[in-house]
Amino acid sequence: MIVPKAMRDELGLTGGTEVEIGLVDGRVEIAPVASHIRLARKRGRLVAASDREMPALTADDVRALLEKLRR
Repeated sequence: MIVPKAMRDELGLTGGTEVEIGLVDGRVEIAPVASHIRLARKRGRLVAASDREMPALTADDVRALLEKLRR
C-alpha cells in the first residue's frame, strides 16, 4: 500500500516512520506510532526525553504548527 504524499505530509510521515495499521468500523486506519515521552533532567532542567531518536524541532517548525492550529 502506498500512502499518497499529501496524506504523508499531513501526518508528518517520512521514510522509515513506523506506523500502526488497524481496522476500525470496517475501515483501515493508519497512524504514526506514538513516541514514549518521559521527563528527564538535563543540565538541571526538566526536558522531554524519548525512547528513540527524534528529529530536531526548529523555530520554523513551531511557527508552522501554531499557524496550522490557529486555522
